[in-house]
Amino acid sequence: MAKDTGATVGPREAAAVGVIAMGIFVIALPFAASAIKIDAPDQAFPMLAAMNVLAGLFTLGAGVAVIRAKD
Repeated sequence: MAKDTGATVGPREAAAVGVIAMGIFVIALPFAASAIKIDAPDQAFPMLAAMNVLAGLFTLGAGVAVIRAKD
């Protein structure tokens, strides 16, 4: 029989994984949007895409900070 180590996943870890997943989706969003063919491309799209990737990196950092935070 396997030993029970008592380790569980609590609400903090679950929230951190959700925040990290949201950061991954935010980073992937500009690449998915660029695949859509638009007749009149906007000149602001590269800047908006870069800002979205930066926001995704900050969101990933927030998820890691939640995991590393002490009680």
